[in-house]
Amino acid sequence: MVTDTGYIQAGISLKIHKLGLGKYLFPTIAEGQNTFVKYSREQAKERIALGAGVRKDFFHYLLDAKDPQTGDGYSMSELWSESNLLIAAGEVISSKPTLLAL
Repeated sequence: MVTDTGYIQAGISLKIHKLGLGKYLFPTIAEGQNTFVKYSREQAKERIALGAGVRKDFFHYLLDAKDPQTGDGYSMSELWSESNLLIAAGEVISSKPTLLAL
């Protein structure tokens, strides 16, 4: 998981990321990314509040998952990261048939 979202904004240029210039060089991308992250976290919080037993979706299994050695579940940070992935993947999956239909 990437905890500093600026790395994504800087793309492949690690120098831009290390200097913290991504938000200045790519302000539109930074704003869009911040909006997405906020939305994703809110969706994750809402789904976590429902609990694991409400419906058997991806989050059901994430909330039920336990490390066999430690017995620990996913941390909030890990759940937020999974939320980002699931929302982005769902968007791609749901938009592809629409594009093919056109």
